[in-house]
Order: sequence, then structure tokens, then C-alpha cells
Amino acid sequence: MMNSINNVADYVIVSLLADKSKYHLSPAKLHKLLYYIEAWSLGINDRPFFEANTQFEAWVHGPVNIAIFERFAAKSIYEDIRIEDIISSDFRFEEADERFINYILENYARYNGYELEVMCINELPWKEARSGCSRFEECHNVIDEGLMKKYYRKRYEDINE
Repeated sequence: MMNSINNVADYVIVSLLADKSKYHLSPAKLHKLLYYIEAWSLGINDRPFFEANTQFEAWVHGPVNIAIFERFAAKSIYEDIRIEDIISSDFRFEEADERFINYILENYARYNGYELEVMCINELPWKEARSGCSRFEECHNVIDEGLMKKYYRKRYEDINE
């Protein structure tokens, strides 16, 4: 089953902000967490996590999904997202998908938006998508799913050797 990026975003918001003292969540961090959910799903599960046409562009500060960008356009990239920013708390996922989201959050939620940005921009899929652009040049190139799948599959294999 394919998942809506907004439903997953709401789940991430609720999950991370349930314990207010543990995590902060900004649009920058949310974009990267959603990107890693998609990227690792391609690499580990050999399938996209999100519904068709859910893409990430290689922006200056890392991967960005346009629907999520538009949803949080009134916030600066490092401004706190609040629990009141969810669209709906009526999200339901297959058990395996929920476990997968939680697996990614367990590995990445401890990092702030800037730390996740640095990780992403040092990885091949983002770098390739920005090929030909200077470091701070505006770029709307889509990060290639095939390259994401190959890159994260290799990283997963290396981790499990």
C-alpha cells in the first residue's frame, strides 16, 4: 500500500512531539526525515514508500518535497512545528509500514534539521541531482529514485555485512 506524504508527516509530527522535552521538529528536519523514509524504503524494501509522484527536489539545504514545503510555507525552515500543525490524527498504516517509519525515526530523529541537512548534502543522490549547480544556487532538480534505490541498498548491504 502506498502512503500519503501528508499522513506520514502528521504521524512523524505526533510521534516526535508526544514527548515535548525530547525532540524539536522544524520543516527542515521534517523534509529530511520524510526523504530518508522514502530513500531507505527504496533501498531496503525495493519500493517507494509514498504514493506515486511524490518526489524530492535537491534544494540548497537538502531534499525538499514541494507538497510539504507548501504546507509549511509560513514557517521558516528551522522554526518549530507544533502538534497543532497536523492536518489529521486519523492516520492508519499497515503494521509493517508503521514499524518502518519508527525504524527511520529511531535512527534519525535525534538529529536536528541542520545535522540532517549536512548528512543529505554529502550523499550521492542529492549531489547528483545538483550536478551543474553551484552550492547555493536555486535548484529544482528531482532526486532520481533509481539512484536513491541503488545508493541506499548499497549502504544497507554495507551495514549488514
